[in-house]
Amino acid sequence: MKTKQNRNSFNRFRVLSAAILLLTSSMAHAQLKYLQNVNDIPPHPRILLLAGEEQQIKSNIAADPTWAKIHQSIIEECNHIISLPVSERIVEGRRLLGVSREVLRRVFYLSYSYRMTGHEKYAGRAEKEMLAVSAFSDWNPSHFLDVAEMTMALAIGYDWLYDQLSPASREIIKTAILRNGVDPSLNRSIARFLTASHNWNQVCNAGMTFGALAVFEDMPELSKMIIDRAVETIQLPMKTYAPDGAYPEGYNYWDYGTSFNVMLISAIEKIWQTDFALSQAPFQQNGCLYNKHDRRDGS
Repeated sequence: MKTKQNRNSFNRFRVLSAAILLLTSSMAHAQLKYLQNVNDIPPHPRILLLAGEEQQIKSNIAADPTWAKIHQSIIEECNHIISLPVSERIVEGRRLLGVSREVLRRVFYLSYSYRMTGHEKYAGRAEKEMLAVSAFSDWNPSHFLDVAEMTMALAIGYDWLYDQLSPASREIIKTAILRNGVDPSLNRSIARFLTASHNWNQVCNAGMTFGALAVFEDMPELSKMIIDRAVETIQLPMKTYAPDGAYPEGYNYWDYGTSFNVMLISAIEKIWQTDFALSQAPFQQNGCLYNKHDRRDGS
């Protein structure tokens, strides 16, 4: 019965995705502002760390004790993660954010450890984690930070471990990225982060961009629309750094929002050798351009 329900749910998702593509494919290209000339994308892995770039990290580890200590700490933590049960959909209050952050931490660490060591135990444990959260009913879209961080987690794991995942696992994880991550962001009543000038914009746009980059070859028009939208709307919170680099939400949210902002810029620059001028935007010349009545509490 459960298998039949899952199959029916997946079929409904495919119908919905087809409808979205019919609506977007004819108009997305004309509406693109930044990615109108983008067609090609590197093969997996392509998010942040391209194939073969592990060697530079290994050289840094061999040459620098600090790098070596960080690397060893990650490996040791992954050996601990392997012994833990997979994550469960436990909502605290209105948030699934604690689970999303733990999944992001686990999948990032495990995927890194596999790429650095080649040990199958790390890839296998990351696959189990991603399949577990792919089976969640949703990633709590009413609090979209939860969706964003979970989408980023699965995007990194799907991309970095693409060749190690079974075809069945790839399909399940890709479907979850689209169904639970990207698709809810097309609902304007849910995706209020698009008009925000605070950390929600940076975190959610980064998560959606990573998801779009992960599945780009399967959904190119939708992916380009999501990334183009992110490049355009992330400029809203970036303007609040003017004129001197301070952040209106204080240093804790400066760290949170800025980290995801930088990851978004780094990811698209790594792939296309351009960040579409985001890092060169002259916001410092414009003063502190934000609506003082905007909600910026990050909750």
